[in-house]
Formats: sequence, C-alpha cells, structure tokens
Amino acid sequence: TPRRNKDIDDALLCTSKISTWCASVRGFFANQIIAALGLKGDKPPDILGINTQGVFVPVVPLCIQNSDAEEMGQLFFTPTDITALLDEQKRSLAARIAHFASASPATENSVRLYICVDHLRDIIVQLHQGVDYVEDMLRQQLFAAVGRELSSNDFASFRRFNDRKLFRDETQPLPFSYAVRRSPLHSPEGLVAIEERSGGNEGGMSEPVFTHVRQGRAAVPMRFSLNAA
Repeated sequence: TPRRNKDIDDALLCTSKISTWCASVRGFFANQIIAALGLKGDKPPDILGINTQGVFVPVVPLCIQNSDAEEMGQLFFTPTDITALLDEQKRSLAARIAHFASASPATENSVRLYICVDHLRDIIVQLHQGVDYVEDMLRQQLFAAVGRELSSNDFASFRRFNDRKLFRDETQPLPFSYAVRRSPLHSPEGLVAIEERSGGNEGGMSEPVFTHVRQGRAAVPMRFSLNAA
C-alpha cells in the first residue's frame, strides 16, 4: 500500500529524526528567548504566545474520484498552483515572525529560528498524518468491498479450502489430534494434540493445527507413561 513499503518507511523514519532534531533546536532557542527577556523559571515561549498558529502548511493528501484520464490531468497541481501555495507559506511564516519579533527586537533572531523549526515540525506532522489518512481511506474502501475485516482465521480457512482442491484425498492435511489407547479394543486413555488459539489471542477457541501425515507400522513400538507430561 502507499503506507506499507520500504520507501515510505525510510522517508517517515528520516522525517521523524528531523522532527527530533527540531525539538532540540527549538528547546535551545526557547532558553535563549527566556534568558534575553529575563524571565525566571522554566517557562517555554509557548506561554508567551510564540507559536506557528496561522502559518500555512503546504502538505495535504490529494484524492481524486475520477477515472477519466483527461479530466484527471486537469485536476493535478500545476507549477503555478505550487508556486502560489509556497508563496502563501512564505507570506504567513514571515508575518508570524514579524508579529513576535517586533515585540522584542533583542530576541528577533532567536524568535525567527524558533518559529522556523517549529514550522518544520508542523510540516512533518502533516506529512505523517497525510500518509496515514491515505492508508486509512484505502483500508475503509477494502472493508466496504469485502464486507468485514479479515482475520488470521479467515486466511487459515481459505488455506484449508484451497488444500482440499490442491491435494488428493490420501495426502490431505489432517488435524494433529490423536487418541491414545492401549489397543484398538480399549477406550481412549488420553489425547495427543498440537493446538492453536483462533485469532491468536487468549480468548479464542483452541483448535488442532493441520499437518501432513504419513502412516506406517513402526519396527519398534513407542512406549511412554501416560502421566509423562
């Protein structure tokens, strides 16, 4: 999917590292601003209202519900559209910086860098949310097409169904569950089985796993105590 592939994983990992770096730089300039303003205590600039509120973030998922190739070509952003988006980003960012820098010229450079790295973190957050949004949209469409969410039980059932068509009757996988008895004339004394829980959780029902079986007569009988477990 657009979310679950190596390129996107690498990109999100890289941007996450950048976001962590931005947080460190942001903290550094926060201390610079606090020291320049002579504030006491550990008060971040957010308390003073220094933030990126209102700064335009030019990252958004674009979804098109149209199969007409000619019309789709008209819906994508043109270079002019992209330039307009970036111009609005620069305008709103410059206006936000000017708003706070003018209040305290002594901290202008620190405020400028503080807001810039904070805005970069906003871009990264929007990128991650956009990728997750596209993934969730595809997930919801898949649910709508299938009718319900598929679980590991569904895939196991499909595999067993397919095995019945793939293998001959004598080679069909069978449940690993066998009664233990002293002889064919005696009632079972116990059960030997390998089981798994449905859905892989503790609340599911235990069922024997299916395995391929080869039957034969042992040259030496196997003996063990019934209470060996």
